[in-house]
Amino acid sequence: MEQRPIHDLRSSLDLLEESGNDIEHLNRSVNAYCEVAAIYAPRGGGVPILPPTQKGKAYLFERVMPSDARVLVGLFGSRQRCAKLLGTSASQMAHRILNAVANQIPSERIFNPPCQGKVQMQVDLRTLPILTTTVNDAGPYITLGLVMARSPKTGRNSLSIHRLCVQGADTLT
Repeated sequence: MEQRPIHDLRSSLDLLEESGNDIEHLNRSVNAYCEVAAIYAPRGGGVPILPPTQKGKAYLFERVMPSDARVLVGLFGSRQRCAKLLGTSASQMAHRILNAVANQIPSERIFNPPCQGKVQMQVDLRTLPILTTTVNDAGPYITLGLVMARSPKTGRNSLSIHRLCVQGADTLT
């Protein structure tokens, strides 16, 4: 049976739910300051986690404060789960990624995309459930922050992934 395509976070979660033992839900209220990490560390990964990655489940925390929002941790916590999301085996994962890089799908402009259904022009990052994983952290961190920047001189774009620390309502470092 061929796996249906994974094209966003929702379809990734659906695949993990179908497998029956890749994701765990926690429905009680937990704090973004160290509590999520304290619960997840012994079950799915360490803080920090040493290679090779463990085989723990991903965890979907349903009520993370201060915003009472959902937070997913550990989606990419094991090679097996990453391979499953890519529709391949762990031993073939590098080949699958190299093939995808060599055969890129052209971008497509979508008007009125679902992700733009609710747009906030003013945001206070401190109200979001951005995790602080240890008491020694400088603050809450976005750990896989995708940053798109445009050079004011050349107009060229750059896309990169960063670990971003929340410094204020609208400031990251």
